[in-house]
Amino acid sequence: MKSIQFCVTFCSIIIIFFVINKQVPTFDIIQYCATYKQPYKDDFKKVELTVNNKKSKMYSNDIDINFNTNKPERKRIINEVPIKSLHELKMEIVLIEEQGTDSIYAAFVYYEYGNALLKTKFYDQAIEAFEMAEKYKYQDLKTLYFKISCAYALEGKYYGEMEDYLIKAKEKGFKNYRALLYDKAFNKWNNEYDFMYLYQKLFGSNKKAMFNAFIILAPQNKFNKAFIVNPMSLFENTCNRKKNEFYKTKPLVNGYFSDFIEGVDSNIFSRSGGDDYRYEMILTDQRNYVALIYSIEQSCPGYILPKKYRLITFDKAGNKISELEIANGESLNKCKGFVFYPDNSFEVTNYNIKWKKNSISIHESNHGFLMHDDLKKAVANGTKKYFISENGRIRESEFILLGMN
Repeated sequence: MKSIQFCVTFCSIIIIFFVINKQVPTFDIIQYCATYKQPYKDDFKKVELTVNNKKSKMYSNDIDINFNTNKPERKRIINEVPIKSLHELKMEIVLIEEQGTDSIYAAFVYYEYGNALLKTKFYDQAIEAFEMAEKYKYQDLKTLYFKISCAYALEGKYYGEMEDYLIKAKEKGFKNYRALLYDKAFNKWNNEYDFMYLYQKLFGSNKKAMFNAFIILAPQNKFNKAFIVNPMSLFENTCNRKKNEFYKTKPLVNGYFSDFIEGVDSNIFSRSGGDDYRYEMILTDQRNYVALIYSIEQSCPGYILPKKYRLITFDKAGNKISELEIANGESLNKCKGFVFYPDNSFEVTNYNIKWKKNSISIHESNHGFLMHDDLKKAVANGTKKYFISENGRIRESEFILLGMN
């Protein structure tokens, strides 16, 4: 009888042990319905594309070019019109002005003359040549207007005429949003905050165009060591930020990207300015997904700000796959931080916070924020491990109990 009781007791202990240590599923992960068919292995070919001396890593299904590197150079066909020099084109322009010619041919010559002037950085003359091409009824107006906008942009005139001609090009059927993101003519302009106002006006209805801008405007930092956010990081003294360096590495997410980050448009519509949403880290070199870590902090310069960090994954078309809050510092008693590793696995740790004597009462009486200097210690009481799967899903991998400071 005792042996039976012993066996029952032993089995009960084993069952309780496994129940206690069994991985508890995380219900905080938001899983979105799959709306984008994941590509087969050979559908994506990663390349380093150079567009007007600007290198960018992209995927072959995102850009409309031929990646067959073994294809021989195109041979000039018989009777093909050769590319003429600037001097030759100028002489033709003189003959056209003196003797006249067919308007279609005149429009073509003025267009080519404008291109040649654009390449040699004679921007004002290039604009005049393009305007003459329009006068002679150049047929491809969407390209002509885009060329004029390039000339104004290269002169540094980003507002007024450049904007007007981009709008006219769009009205005539211009769809190449990648040109505004990669063409050297717009390199400086697309770093301006107002860039997104016009870009959204031109391509706001094209989700893929907006997603490409959302990714391109994120800082493309190399990720070769763990990214750590601990309680000290969550209660950051913003007065110590080196502003130029900080805003370059952690720029604000533009309010027009609310399709990808919920609430980011609060900066546009809130009188107080809304919260600050910042790019923290982005992974774009994965085959099937893009992963982004962004932070949210209250917009009150000069104070110590409790922050949140969220991880979100997208497919290559900009549809959400998974989302998870991985850090926050909004409670006086508890917070959580994370460590994100280069292999795309990460750990989220919950902390119990203990503050120095009287710091909370001072905080409440001054209606301010607690500083990280007020932290006495943070005790870790639990860590969960996660990973991002090959198709971009955030998954929980292991549950660990910690009982040390």
